[in-house]
Amino acid sequence: MSDSIPVLIVPTLNGHDRLQDMLESVDYPIDQVIVVDNGGTEYQWVKPDWVDTLDVIRLPSNLGVAGSWNLGIKSSPRAPYWLIVNDDVTFAPGSLARFAHEGEHVGTISLCADVSPWCAFTLGQDVVDCVGLFDEAYYPAYFEDTDYDRRVRQELGDDAIYDTDIAVSHVNSATIGSGFSEANHRTYLANQDLWGKQLSASRFDPIGWRLDIRRANDWGI
Repeated sequence: MSDSIPVLIVPTLNGHDRLQDMLESVDYPIDQVIVVDNGGTEYQWVKPDWVDTLDVIRLPSNLGVAGSWNLGIKSSPRAPYWLIVNDDVTFAPGSLARFAHEGEHVGTISLCADVSPWCAFTLGQDVVDCVGLFDEAYYPAYFEDTDYDRRVRQELGDDAIYDTDIAVSHVNSATIGSGFSEANHRTYLANQDLWGKQLSASRFDPIGWRLDIRRANDWGI
C-alpha cells in the first residue's frame, strides 16, 4: 500500500465549516488537497498536519459538480488516482488508509459505503484515460455520477466500478438545506430529463458544457 494519497478533490459552494470538519477528520497522509470554492469566498481553511499542500481554487461563479471534479483532475494531471469527496463528508478512523489501498488499482473506481456512494470515491488514471472526464452538461448537480457510471461500464465493464465497505459520515443534501431547495428541485428535474434522453437514444458520448444549459440551470451563484 502507498504511504500517502496523491490528491483529494473537494468542491464546495457554501459548506465551508463542514469542509473544515472534513479536513479535521483526516488521519492519513495526503500529498495535495484541492478545494474548488464555487462560492468565491475568502474563507481560510486550516491545513491539517496530515496534508502536505492545501490549494484553494476560488471561482467567480458556480462551476457545478462535474466541472469542479474535472477542474481538480486537470489541475493534478500526474496523479495515479484521485480521491473525490463531497464537502459534507467526514472520514471514519482508518477509512483513508483503505481508500489509499483501493486507489492503487488505477483501472477502477472504488465507491464508499453510503446511501450516496459517489460522495467519496477513488478514480484511477486508467479510467480517465479511457473514458474521459465527467459530463458538464449535468449542471450544477445530479446525474453526472449516473452518467459516468454508465459510460465506465460500457467501456471497461462492470468490474471497473467497485462497491467497498469503507465507512464515511455523510450529511446528505447539506447544500440543499441551506437555501437552494427550489433551485435544486428545478435543476434535478432538468438533469433527469437530459439523462433520460441520453438513455433513450442509447448515447454514451458526453454532451459537454453548453451555454444554454448553464444559463437555464443557474442557481444565482
